[in-house]
Amino acid sequence: MPEGMDLTKFCSKPKDIEMFVARTNESNEPVEASNASKAISYICRNCDEGVVFAKGQKRRAHFKHKKGSECAFGIGESWQHLEAKIVILSALRGRGLTASPEVEVLSIDGDRRADVLVWAPQTDPPKSDDIRRMAIEVQYSTIESSMLSERTTAYMAAKVLVIWISIIDAKKFKSIYRVDGTNLFKISEYSVPFWIAEIAALHGHLWIYVPDCKAFWQGWLLPDWRFKELRQSEDAGGNSYSSGNY
Repeated sequence: MPEGMDLTKFCSKPKDIEMFVARTNESNEPVEASNASKAISYICRNCDEGVVFAKGQKRRAHFKHKKGSECAFGIGESWQHLEAKIVILSALRGRGLTASPEVEVLSIDGDRRADVLVWAPQTDPPKSDDIRRMAIEVQYSTIESSMLSERTTAYMAAKVLVIWISIIDAKKFKSIYRVDGTNLFKISEYSVPFWIAEIAALHGHLWIYVPDCKAFWQGWLLPDWRFKELRQSEDAGGNSYSSGNY
């Protein structure tokens, strides 16, 4: 790949959606929007209100609340985040693994929805919390170090391994080139957000999803990175935030 290659030309830029999973009104079974039908009625898994199944040319199939709903599940999800989950699900299922999106996991942090939950291979469908499970968390927005630690600890307490995958837009890569004689690529002049550096420290490396080319990369932060001063700020509601880049 030549230096300065523009990966953004592969970007389709679909619109954000609201919900990818809902329940059927009759059987109460979870259904992914990609398998839904307009002939069936669906309800939200959080508020039990009726939701509308929508599918079009500019948006992926999804469910949406009716106007006036105040349900937290109606906030919406970025297309980059949804696309990463769909690609992960497809890859895991293509290898014969049992994987489901937005599964609630009982933990010390309360009920938490894993972006994708995958079960270890076995003959029968998973029926017990004692079987081996792995949560895959896709992170596109800033997350506090304390929250990252708390969620990871909660998963481990529930005997669930967790992998954090960071979403990075290719347009943020100012320079990318192949290392001579290898299949490795080096990205330079990229300001790594503080939370991504925290994930790298947690795993010892990075798993990255680049939506512009629909690809997953494994990466490492080189030892010569530089740290920009960490700053603490507080919003009108009294919530504190950290900022700073590598």
